[in-house]
Amino acid sequence: MALDWNRIGSSTPQLLVRPALAEAYGRYHEAAVLLGASSRLRGAHDRTNRQIRELTGRGRATLGDELFAAGYGKAGSWTERQL
Repeated sequence: MALDWNRIGSSTPQLLVRPALAEAYGRYHEAAVLLGASSRLRGAHDRTNRQIRELTGRGRATLGDELFAAGYGKAGSWTERQL
């Protein structure tokens, strides 16, 4: 069953569903891209959110800092419709 991404809004918990699912399926680069896109939609890099810190930490540990940063920065100009 496919998820209907259009039904997920732009609040922080809802924006973290996608990167968490990508990570759960071992798609760490995709999770990094989605984390970067969600931070842009929120308008800030939220280092106070525990789930964001955990997803970021695991992504960096798996991909390395350079690859994680490349994925995170890839979605710099995305809009909510593209996410």
